[in-house]
Parts: sequence; structure tokens; C-alpha cells
Amino acid sequence: MKWWIFEDALRDQKGHWSEYVQTFRRGLETEGDEVCIFADRECEPALAEALGAEPVLPKSIWARMSDGAPKWRRLLRIPAHGFATYLSVSRLVTRHLVGRRGDLSAQTSVLATSELPDLVFVPTVLVHHLAGWVPLIKWKLRDFRGRILLFFPNAPVYLDDDGTARIASDPTAKLFRQCIGALRNEVAQGRVVLGAETEPMTKALTEATGVPFTYLPHPVELSAKRSPATRDPLPATPDNPIVFGCYGAARHEKGSDILQRAIALALAKRPDMPARFVFQWMEDFADEEGRVVHLDPEVAAHPKVQVIREHFKEGGYERQLAATDVMLLPYRNPYRLRVSRVVIEGMILGIPLVVTRGTTLWDQASKYGCALACDEDSAESVAGAILALLDGYEKAARRAKECRIGALRHFSVAEFRRRLISKKA
Repeated sequence: MKWWIFEDALRDQKGHWSEYVQTFRRGLETEGDEVCIFADRECEPALAEALGAEPVLPKSIWARMSDGAPKWRRLLRIPAHGFATYLSVSRLVTRHLVGRRGDLSAQTSVLATSELPDLVFVPTVLVHHLAGWVPLIKWKLRDFRGRILLFFPNAPVYLDDDGTARIASDPTAKLFRQCIGALRNEVAQGRVVLGAETEPMTKALTEATGVPFTYLPHPVELSAKRSPATRDPLPATPDNPIVFGCYGAARHEKGSDILQRAIALALAKRPDMPARFVFQWMEDFADEEGRVVHLDPEVAAHPKVQVIREHFKEGGYERQLAATDVMLLPYRNPYRLRVSRVVIEGMILGIPLVVTRGTTLWDQASKYGCALACDEDSAESVAGAILALLDGYEKAARRAKECRIGALRHFSVAEFRRRLISKKA
């Protein structure tokens, strides 16, 4: 199979995008597929070279999401980015056709028969991209015989109090629903696949839009730097403390405030516990009411606590994961539908997890890993889970290592590809 991957978020080394697309490239090539990648036209040359990417797409919309622009400008960016996406992809297709046929006199038949890719893949779709891809699918690529996979890591859908999936009421969300509705026939024909990376998100989007979405697992590659520990789990002792970790920027939706309170509670209940706590807190953050949440100085100063106040340097995250025995992930309501890459990393590394029940983290970890559930917004519940895992670490660690084989198989490019190819219209 031949894939064309379009990702305008490929601009620099920030975020997970370069690693994510590299994972697809390596995995697909291992399966014998051919991969062409197209990136932001301002993509760093070193990154473009490393990915083998052609920088032809409009300036990344992801890079402008938090630039403080007024609402009217953010709204105008949707048609602007959509039009720019339409033009750049159209030029690419036209250039490809001219290069193979020499003219465009029979473009319709050429689109149907030329060596265009078998699959066009857009990994991280926002409404800004839909504004370009819907007209591309309807007009420029209407006779394209391959498949087009639009993949949604996030979407303006939520679950109300009774669990019913709803599309948000703002103008951007309404446009999202209209764009998805416009692709109803193409999805029914099997020409377009709308993908989501968690089963709860897949179900919610299908229910809220009335158009079928398909669950495809978020692939995570296990590199040599992140090999799982091979030693047999030992009981916690002062000389062999259990390392509880939570990594990434501190945020309200990740329950970072709950985390530090839970650590304080656990340490107060068991001051001599054979454990260490390591978490990242680069800067303070605001809660849902706009109040700033500060790092607790008493927690930060505790001898059993290490706070990482900067971003990991190259290889630092992998080394820290390798030294972690249990991951603490008390995430909040936004993760009822969204994927968390870190929970998948924990599962494929064979690390026991503490996750919030009712989130996608719990949905995935209860199926493919060893997890203990905690209650949302409850430091007491998280502290209880910490103490329970401290006492039962050996059993949990053995179970996590048994589960990792299944997790590796499920959260892989090979499984992603298999599900996509086997999907019928």
C-alpha cells in the first residue's frame, strides 16, 4: 500500500507530533508499505529531513492555538486555513498528475487510474482542516479510488450529566457538525473513514453527529530507550523504594492539584513509607474558576518528593519512565473521551497505574493494563490507591508485565492498519 500522510502540525520538535508520525512511518514501512509525508511549509529543515517530509502545507494551525488572538480572528482562521489546505493539496495532486501524464486533459480518469496513494491519512484533524478537506473530497478528489482517513484526536463533543453525547453549541462546533454531515455519503460508500482513538470518543461522535466513526488504536512505539524493566518486582523497602511518577505539564484537567494533595495525605498517613514521588510542575496553572494553583512548598520540600521544574531534555523522559514503578494519573472530566498517550506508554512498559474511573484512561487501562481506580477530584481516593499499591506492589507489577504483551499488540501501527484495511463500508 502507498500512504500519503498530511500533517501541518509537523513544524518543530515541540509536542508529540514528530514522534507520532515517525511511529506511523516506521510501522507502515515494516508492514511493507510506502509512505510519503507532507508537513508545514515552515517545517524545520532538520525535522523535515529526519521524517523524509515535504514541507508544502500551510502554516500550522496548532502553532497558533494559544497565541491570544481575539475571537473574530480565531474564527476567520477556519475558512482561511481551510482554503489554504485546499490549495496546497490541490497543487500537490495536480503536480503529481502532470508529472505522470504530461497534461490534465483527462484528469477525471487519471485520478481514478494513476498511481496516487491507496490511502490519504490526515492524523490530527480540526475543523480548520475539515474546511479544506470537505471540498477536496467533494470536488478535487471525487474520482479518487483510494480511501481518505480523517483522524480526530479531539473534537467538540461532550457527555452531559446523563451520559448523552452532545456537540457543543458554539459556532466552531456547529461548523464541525455540518462538515461531518456533508461527508455522510462518502462515509457510507467507504471512500472516507472518520477515525477516533478511544472507544468512548468513537461512540460519542457517532451518536452526536449521526455519522459512523471508527475506533482505531493510538499507536505508541516501544523504543530501546523505553524498554520495560526486566528485574523481578521486589517488596518495597527503605533501600528499594517504590517510585510513583506523574510527568508532563501540570494542568487542572490532569488533576495536578489533586496529585500534590494526595501525596501530602499519603505521606501524613505513612511518614516512613518506602516510596518516592516524582512529578513535573514547570509552572503554576489556573483552575476552572480562573484561580491560580500553586505548587505546595511543603510537598516540594519533602525529602521523599522530587519536583521536576523544567522540560525533559533529549532522552530524559525515557530515562525517567524506566525508573518509575507506578504512574499516578488522577485526570479529570475532559478525559472522559480524550486519549492519554502517557497511560498507553505505562501499559506497554508494564507499569501499574492509578487512573480516574470514568475516563478513557480507565477504559483502556482496565482492558489492557494493570490499573487501580481512583475517584475524580478526590485526593483521599488517590492517597488510598497509593497506599494500596505500596502494599500490593509485587502482585500489581507482575500483573502489569503480563498485560504489556497484549497492550503492545493492540496499541501498534500493525493493529491500526489491520483494523483500517478490514473495515467495510
